[in-house]
Amino acid sequence: MIALNQFDLDLKSLFYPRIMLIENALKSYAIEAVLQDAKSENLDDIFEKSITDYRFLKKGSMAYHNSYSKRMALKVKINNVLINSYNHSSNDIVNHFFDSDKNIPAWAILESLTPGEFGNLYACSNINVKKYISNEILHLLTKFDEDGKFSFQY
Repeated sequence: MIALNQFDLDLKSLFYPRIMLIENALKSYAIEAVLQDAKSENLDDIFEKSITDYRFLKKGSMAYHNSYSKRMALKVKINNVLINSYNHSSNDIVNHFFDSDKNIPAWAILESLTPGEFGNLYACSNINVKKYISNEILHLLTKFDEDGKFSFQY
């Protein structure tokens, strides 16, 4: 049992730094794409201009409803992340902006998201953001991502 536990720890220590590097790189690329598309660092502007995948779906359809619901849930999660960071003093950057009564920059907000929440942000992003990430940042051939869907199929 001790050997199995040690193996588990060794395996985690081998992969964790690499996974964190990939996560941070993907977050940075996605933040760049969203900020460029929205042409703003204001979170409300970003939601209005770039977190709009639902707009490309047929209004009233189940897909539209699900996409819009996912977008609203994402906004709630982001607000909860900010509130929890502030209440527990766990994020100095967020606390600084709250205490200064200033808008928190989008990059600081988005960096606070968990990988799952960040995945939802990507899923809710419009086609321009998804294509920018796949075509410009990940250097995928355009013919494989003409509709922007290649980059978010699982």
